[in-house]
Amino acid sequence: MSAFNICLYRAKLSKRQQHASVSYYVDRGFLPEAVINFVSLLGWNPKTTKEIFNLNELVNEFSLGNVQKGGAVVDESRMMWMNREHLRRRVPENLGIITDEYAEIIFAVQNAAKATIPSLSGAMVNEKRLAKLIPAVVEHVDVAAEIGTNFPFLFSDPDLSSDAASTFLSSFWGTPSTMILSNLIKGLSEIKEADWNPPTIKKELKVRNQIES
Repeated sequence: MSAFNICLYRAKLSKRQQHASVSYYVDRGFLPEAVINFVSLLGWNPKTTKEIFNLNELVNEFSLGNVQKGGAVVDESRMMWMNREHLRRRVPENLGIITDEYAEIIFAVQNAAKATIPSLSGAMVNEKRLAKLIPAVVEHVDVAAEIGTNFPFLFSDPDLSSDAASTFLSSFWGTPSTMILSNLIKGLSEIKEADWNPPTIKKELKVRNQIES
């Protein structure tokens, strides 16, 4: 189904460009509502700074009178941004209730994780577990499947056999686990997003380790 022809890097639409099918983007993990939102704004001006619309909002607010005649300029990075916004909207406030839309996200994560880690145990991709896990990382992905491919440590038990792990664990010997966890959470939550990287995290863990010791 060739619904629109897309050229990356802010180019005008062209029939000669590849990946002209909407299904191509859906297959890549873009949400249908994000694709519709993106396409609707290619030639329509909503006369507002608002850019994220669900289907009902588009039906109510779309007007042919605001459709532009000039050629549309396409930017896939903007489409990715829209998909991220719609992806977040699918995460319910009450994680105890798995909506149909959220179940689709969970299913995409399950499939991606299983493809990335063939020996994955079913417990690691249990629906209820993923429902609580996804909100923690959804801000860092463009499509749902990336949660299953980009964060393999979420789906496997940690390797505690290394010397570094043994030293780290032994330093907490005799300290209540609740106190350790509370202190680590506090320290990690204070790390700014721009500084969220392995060296900073490792440094913070060492600092918290010294506090407990």
